[in-house]
Amino acid sequence: MRFLAAVVVLLLSATAAFADKTTAAYDWQTIRTKHFRFDFVEPDRKVTERLAKDAEKIRADVTHMIGFDFKAVTTVVVAPDVEAYNAVQSRSIVPEWSVGTANWRRNRIVLLSPRGGFEVDKRLDIEGVFKHEVSHIILGRALAGVENPNWLDEGIAKYQSEPWNIDKSWAMTVASLSDQLIPLQKLNHWWPKDEKRARIAYLQSQAFVDYLFRQAKVHVLVEHLREGRDIETALFLTTGYRGATLDDEFKDFFEREYTWVNLLIGDNVIWGAASLIFLVVVVISFRRSRLKLRRMELEDELEDLYAEQSRARLGRVTVRPSKPPPDESPNGANGRTNGHDPKGPTYH
Repeated sequence: MRFLAAVVVLLLSATAAFADKTTAAYDWQTIRTKHFRFDFVEPDRKVTERLAKDAEKIRADVTHMIGFDFKAVTTVVVAPDVEAYNAVQSRSIVPEWSVGTANWRRNRIVLLSPRGGFEVDKRLDIEGVFKHEVSHIILGRALAGVENPNWLDEGIAKYQSEPWNIDKSWAMTVASLSDQLIPLQKLNHWWPKDEKRARIAYLQSQAFVDYLFRQAKVHVLVEHLREGRDIETALFLTTGYRGATLDDEFKDFFEREYTWVNLLIGDNVIWGAASLIFLVVVVISFRRSRLKLRRMELEDELEDLYAEQSRARLGRVTVRPSKPPPDESPNGANGRTNGHDPKGPTYH
């Protein structure tokens, strides 16, 4: 056991030494605001100045939402490349798809520079990532040592960093109609590992935080959790609902505010108009297709009728060949193939 502990210490020491050597190779610059210290290299000055300019407002939005603040200065490292990004992490290994991390215990955020993102073919919205990580820092410190469910942590971060859009509405409309929404009482203590289900969980979390925020109750929930109450009790004291009743209440809100039906009848004129135009185009295209098909059918009927009248006038009888011509199919009408041969491929 002592040998294993010694090995772990040596590995951590080696990792720290490598990180120090890697980061020391850069000429780090610093910008300070009231609550942040930004460390960066000169080529990232403009993007860092942009972050610093908005940092205090971003922070104030989160502290206002959850009703918690602290005085300590948060360190933000804008890593110039992937190597430096990995080297300055509190943990030695981060997922290769990661572009931002937040460690509320150390009160530190690490962001991958957009320049570093381009090196690995990632187009980064560094402002959005910064908002996301600031939310994790503040809520993590607010709920240090008490229950902090994933849906609340991720929901607040998503709410602050990613505006709702038509793609999210479409995804959640499909999830609602196909009965794929996850009960909130399940998300209180569980998070899906499957990518598709996880996406639904993230969107539901963002929507539920909005549900609470519209009632000015996010900070109420956080306060109950800070007092040591479990999430079910805290939700009941905050909303007046529990279990399946809370799920039903939220589902009604969600379907009213976040599905495509609301886009057509809600206050969002732009999305409503766009959705209405889309439906009109679909209906018109469908009707045009039906009219074209009917016109072709009528033309065929008229041709047949004209042929029969001509034969009757001339007193001639037409005998059908015992076998169809080689370029025609017996499945079609008037020598036209119907596009399907049961012994061959189907064409659409």
